[in-house]
Amino acid sequence: AAKAEADKAAAGRPAQPAPPPGAAKPAPGPTAPVAPKGVADAPAKSEADKAASPVASSPPQAPMAPASAVPASESLPPAAPAEAKDEIEPSSGLKGALTAQQVAAEEMAIAARLVSLPPDASQEQKADAVGERPQGLAAPRGGKEDDLKRIRGIGKINEGRLNSLGIFHFDQVASWTRPQVMWVGTYLSFPGRIDRENWVEQAKALTGGPEPKTD
Repeated sequence: AAKAEADKAAAGRPAQPAPPPGAAKPAPGPTAPVAPKGVADAPAKSEADKAASPVASSPPQAPMAPASAVPASESLPPAAPAEAKDEIEPSSGLKGALTAQQVAAEEMAIAARLVSLPPDASQEQKADAVGERPQGLAAPRGGKEDDLKRIRGIGKINEGRLNSLGIFHFDQVASWTRPQVMWVGTYLSFPGRIDRENWVEQAKALTGGPEPKTD
C-alpha cells in the first residue's frame, strides 16, 4: 500500500525535461573553503585573557661599578715605613761592649742608688756607692803619659780628671772592670757614656794589650 501511494505521488509531479543534445552541463556552485589539515580552530583569546597573561620581562642588569673604583688586580702602594729613631749603640766589632739596652738598664740601677744618698754627697761618694775605684799610678810610666784624647769622647778636661785619678795609659783604661767603669762614669758625672763611646774597646785597640774584663 505504501509503495502504491509513492507511485501515485510520483505520477502527479511534472517530468523534468531532458537537456538538448550538445548542451553544456551547468557549473557547480561555490563550495566553502576547507581549513588546512592539522590547523586547530582554536578561538582567539579575549582581551581579558590577554590582560591576565603575565608579560615576560628581561632579567635585571647588574649595577655598573663607579668610574673611580680601583680594579682588584691593582694593589695600593705600600705604606711608608716608620722612621727608626737614632740610637747610639756600642761597637759590635770589638769584644766587651754592652748593648744599648744593657747600658740603659745599668744607668737606671745607678740612678736608683744615687737617690738614696744625701743631697750634698761628693762625686767620689756617689762613685763609691755604685762601683769600684780603679787602681791608679802615682806617675806615668817612664815619665810620659799616653795621649788619652785619642780615645773618642775624652777631651782635655776629662783627660786631666783621669790623670788626677792616676790614669795615664791606654792599657789602664783597657783593663777596667764593670764596677770600675761604673765608678769612673759616675765620678765624671756621665754614667753610661763610657759604654756608649766604647772607651774600653778603643783603649784596647790603641794599646794592643789584654782583653778587658767584664766581671
